[in-house]
This record gives sequence, C-alpha cells and structure tokens, in this order.
Amino acid sequence: MKIAIMAVHLRLGMYGSLAWAGGLIIYAAAIVWIYPTVSEVEGMGDYLEAMPEQFRELAGVTDLTQALDEKGFFTFEGFLSTEYMSWFPVLLGIYAITSGAGIVARDAERGALDILLAQPLHRYGLLLTRAVTQIAVLGMLTAVSLVALLVGAALLAEPIGKVDLLYTHAIAFGLIVALYSVAVFWSAVFLRTSRALAVAGLGTVLAYVINVLAPSLGPLGWLEKLSPFAYYESLPLLNTGDVDPFSIIVYSGITLVALAAATRVFEHRDLVS
Repeated sequence: MKIAIMAVHLRLGMYGSLAWAGGLIIYAAAIVWIYPTVSEVEGMGDYLEAMPEQFRELAGVTDLTQALDEKGFFTFEGFLSTEYMSWFPVLLGIYAITSGAGIVARDAERGALDILLAQPLHRYGLLLTRAVTQIAVLGMLTAVSLVALLVGAALLAEPIGKVDLLYTHAIAFGLIVALYSVAVFWSAVFLRTSRALAVAGLGTVLAYVINVLAPSLGPLGWLEKLSPFAYYESLPLLNTGDVDPFSIIVYSGITLVALAAATRVFEHRDLVS
C-alpha cells in the first residue's frame, strides 16, 4: 500500500519535478557560462566592499577575502556562492514549501481524504510516506544541481573542490527539507492548501528577512539565531568544506519536530475542516 502511495505521489508530481530539474540545469549553466566574462572584470573587490553589509549578506559574501583572489577578481567559488549557491535553497525552498503545504490538504479539499483513509492505512502512514517520498524528490533535485555545476566546471576547466561542493549542497538540502517539513505541519493543521501555504510562506520570508537584516538589528541581532537561514553559509563551505555540525543538528531537529508534530496533529484532526 505504501509503495502504491509513493508511486502515485511520484507520478502526480512528475512534471513539476522535471520542470524544476530543467530550471536548475538552465540556471546553473547560465551562471557557469557567465563566469569567464565576470572573472575578467576589474574592481569587483571595491564594488563589493562598497555594498552595505545587508546586501553582502543577501549575496552570501560576508568575507570578501573568500570570494576574491589576491588581485581582486572573482574566484569561481566566490561567483558560484554569490550568484547560485546562496540562492539555491531559496529557489528550491519555494518548490518544497508549495509541495509541503498541499501534502494532505489537497486531498482534503477534493474530498478524497476519507476515501484514502478508508483503506487499510494509518493516517501517519499516509502522511509520512508522502513526506519521505517528496524529500527523496528534493534530494534528487539537489543532486541534479550538483551534477550540473560539476559538469559546467569541467567544461570550463575551472578547478573546484568536488567534496566541498557536495557538502554545500548537503547543507542546503538540510535547510530545504526543514522548510518543507514546516509546510507539512501547517498542511496537517489547516487542511487547506492556501492557508498552509500562506503561513509557511510568510514564516519563511520573515526568517529570511531577519537573517539578511541581522547586521543592522543592533541589540536584537540575537534574532538571527532563530532563522534557519543563519546556519547556511555557502561561501565558507565552497572554499573549505568545513561543515558546522550545529547546522546539521538544527536542520535535523526542525525536520523531526515538524514531522512528528504534523503526524500527531493529523492523527487527531477532524477531517471536516
């Protein structure tokens, strides 16, 4: 029964997944294709240094020495962080939140949830099977991004740490799954896709804005630690591959707590919403 649920979930979301995979490939190819031109532009260091700290935070360049070489030109890792990897979890996170918000809410809205649960299937089995299946899809899309960048770097003959790039994608994947799990929770709470998407989306935007504005929050700078985006820094990961174990703990914790809470709420939820 669970295998059937997984197969149906994959089939229904196939075109959306393929579209996102194609979009990531095109985006990665465009960034790699542009790099040779940008790498020859002088004065990038002065330009980045003149940017407000909040804008550098937005671009994922908190340390200029990690993004530029000794002559002030963009390194390949610096450019990838600024133009791709700092945005990757945001872009794929949009898809994750959208799919998570409808994981059980769409069937409730269609009146199909009662029919599904009339089968020999527990509520938690339905929710967790779908959640794990979609997490696997997000993992495959993350792998598509990794391969696209590795192929692009090889075509440009640009040296890049393959393991470092893998670690960067792995931490980004953790962030994406955390965002997805929170959306699953709100789907179970509201059983309305629009409401779940609104709350999950607004919460994600707020967390992102807090992380970006953290340098200017003054005594409220501690709020940055409440944002899951604060534990993902693509540039240091691309340069050194040094993974902060705390980021793994944070993303794993958010995922497990959100899915556990979603399961409990869904188990006791009146399906007539």
